[in-house]
Amino acid sequence: MKAGDYGSFPNAALDFPDEAIDFLKLLVKDPITTFPGRISGDSLKDLGILKEDWCLIQKGIKAHPNDLVAAVIEGQFFIKRYKPKYTDG
Repeated sequence: MKAGDYGSFPNAALDFPDEAIDFLKLLVKDPITTFPGRISGDSLKDLGILKEDWCLIQKGIKAHPNDLVAAVIEGQFFIKRYKPKYTDG
């Protein structure tokens, strides 16, 4: 066997020969309220979210403590961990 010869390993894609995977359908629940965003800072690097990463933002979802949420403050977008001062019970 020569280097780069993968003939002895089966191609996992052959398990799904007739189906194309549509990642938008898998990731976007509501296209009307979902839009892409680009990460510009490094405040989320401890979560593995790095500068220049893409994210999907869906409007209208109720946030729960520790969720990542997008907020607009003085015209700028921010993505932060949601830590409410008061909770519903």
